[in-house]
Amino acid sequence: MIARGFRVLIVASVAVTLCGCVPEPTEPPFLVSGAPTTPAVAPVDPRPTADEPVTDVDCPGDVAYLSGHSTSLRLSAPCARVEVAGESLRVDLSDAVVGALTIRGEGITVSAGSVTSALIEGQRNMLTAASVGSGTVRGDGNTVDVLGDLGSLTVQGSGNTVTAAALGAVTDQGEGNAIAPRLRP
Repeated sequence: MIARGFRVLIVASVAVTLCGCVPEPTEPPFLVSGAPTTPAVAPVDPRPTADEPVTDVDCPGDVAYLSGHSTSLRLSAPCARVEVAGESLRVDLSDAVVGALTIRGEGITVSAGSVTSALIEGQRNMLTAASVGSGTVRGDGNTVDVLGDLGSLTVQGSGNTVTAAALGAVTDQGEGNAIAPRLRP
């Protein structure tokens, strides 16, 4: 009876070892205490390199739906509403006049001029804009870099970074978010 129990224990141990099933720790292996006073934001230029093809898109009926995977898109026309969705997209809106901008997905990089409102949902997305009237960030690891004013901001999620020359009212409903005005040289 004891030998049988011992064999079951050995078989279970071998099965756990072979499948790599190891319980994950409940806490991260390290903790970073204190957020930096100014988040480091490296601006990303969403314009394609010389060898990367770009697809120019239009804004029919004042609404542009830009979607895809691992591609570069450019919109130069005025557009009341722009919706960007996908993964690993590079979108250049820097020559367009945009009202409402929505970014949904993962790894999307958008460059824009002045935007009335911006909604970013997903993970690891980046928005660089001249100014944003109001912004909402939902998700984790997103970066918003506003070169001018950011009117109001709501952040829901973790590990997001937001910088702006001037920040209006801020509501931070997440953890580990870095929200700060840009330091002037």
